[in-house]
Amino acid sequence: MCAAQAPAGLTTLVFPNLSVLDLSKNKVSKLDHFKNLTGLDDIWFSENNVSDFAQVESLKEVGLETIYLEHNPVAKDSEYRKKVKELLPTLTQIDANAIGYEGRGWGGGGLNGVNGVQGFGQGSMTDAQRLLMMQKLQQATVDRAKVQAAAAAEK
Repeated sequence: MCAAQAPAGLTTLVFPNLSVLDLSKNKVSKLDHFKNLTGLDDIWFSENNVSDFAQVESLKEVGLETIYLEHNPVAKDSEYRKKVKELLPTLTQIDANAIGYEGRGWGGGGLNGVNGVQGFGQGSMTDAQRLLMMQKLQQATVDRAKVQAAAAAEK
C-alpha cells in the first residue's frame, strides 16, 4: 500500500495492483478520489450518495469493466444506464446488467437449476433471488481477482 500527497492536501490513492474495490453502503458521494486506480476492473459503490454524473465521469481514465451504482441518487435518472455507458465507454456491465442485452428478451434474469446466474436483469426477481445473484456475481469477481493475483505472482 502506498499513498502520495496531492497538492491540495488530499491523499491520492495509488494501488496499481488493485483490481476490485467494494465500498458499498459507505456514504460515498465523491468518486474523483479513485481516478488514479487505473488497475481497477470492477468498482462497487452500491447504496451510497453519488448524486452527480460528473463524479462518475471522473472515473473515465480508470478503464473499468464493471461499475455498481445502484441505489445512489444518480441511478434514479431515467437515462442512468445510457449516461453511465457514455461517460465510461470501457464498461461491459452496469450494476447486475451486462451492457448490450437490453431489449433482447433477457430482462427477467434469474437463477438456473444448478444455482448459477442466467439472464442479465433483475426485473422479475424476488429480493432473495437478487441477493443470491449479487452474492454469486461478487464471488465470481473475487475468484477472478484471485486468479489474476496468482498469475501475477508467478511472473
